[in-house]
Amino acid sequence: MFLQYIQGFRAIAIVIIVAYHTLGWFKWSQNKETLNILSDVFANGTVLFVFISGYLFQHLSSNFNYRKYLNKKFMNVIFPYLIISVPAIVYSVFHKNPIDIYSQLVGTSKIYQVSWFYIKGGAHINFVLWFIPMIAVYYLLAPFFVLLIKYPKLYLLMLITLPLSLLVHRPDFPNLNLFHSSIYYLSAYMIGMFASQYREKIEIILERNLSYVVTFIISYFILQHALSDHHGNYHSKYIFAFSEGNVDWQFLQKVILCFSLLGVLNVMKNLLVLQLNISLILVLRFSLFTCISCFYLKYWLDG
Repeated sequence: MFLQYIQGFRAIAIVIIVAYHTLGWFKWSQNKETLNILSDVFANGTVLFVFISGYLFQHLSSNFNYRKYLNKKFMNVIFPYLIISVPAIVYSVFHKNPIDIYSQLVGTSKIYQVSWFYIKGGAHINFVLWFIPMIAVYYLLAPFFVLLIKYPKLYLLMLITLPLSLLVHRPDFPNLNLFHSSIYYLSAYMIGMFASQYREKIEIILERNLSYVVTFIISYFILQHALSDHHGNYHSKYIFAFSEGNVDWQFLQKVILCFSLLGVLNVMKNLLVLQLNISLILVLRFSLFTCISCFYLKYWLDG
């Protein structure tokens, strides 16, 4: 079953991520409060992407075959990642001396350094590619996620993984700690799976209480912005470092936003005047991916 409104969800996630990264292109010395507001609105849009990844994994999990699943992910995700990383890795390893930046590479061979950059993802100039090695960990963990689907009581593990996400915080820039990233976003993936597995019940609840849900996320944002001295992503060099506060309120805000978007988009799909056909959505996604590609290109040229 094709979930048309999920394409809209993806488009919104892309807009949020691109918007946050473009904030650094402007001067905010005279408008710091505006920057703080926009940072709180757009920060950590990656949560939406991980949520929807888990959502779609559960939705497409019938007749799951691990080997076929990994083959598909390799061809659609990993192989393109290996190819598009080549220019940045060649530049970082052979044009520059990576040891000047990463002391852990002292005494290592070029082959090791190339492998290291591929595994880290975010170490070279295309730092945004850190996401691929992280999501690849979830691909390898697919049998565990299938167990959650077969034995729904295992979703109670979210009572552990969600607080863990709120406390470990997002890895600092550049994102080199694959384990840290995987732990941090694990709850978002599991919550997405949960939302998909109980989609019909959740959609009914959201539709009946949509005004309350939207009011809640707006109120949450206002309180978060007013009461917190920190704005934007909560970064941490190490797990449980708490360098930017104790609780990652931004992560929780985006989880709530995920359910708010599901509710809004689900209602919109039932309104004929607002219904988008599939081709238009695909055009929108292509346009957004073009924009984000230009964003990455700018960082490459500026680097």
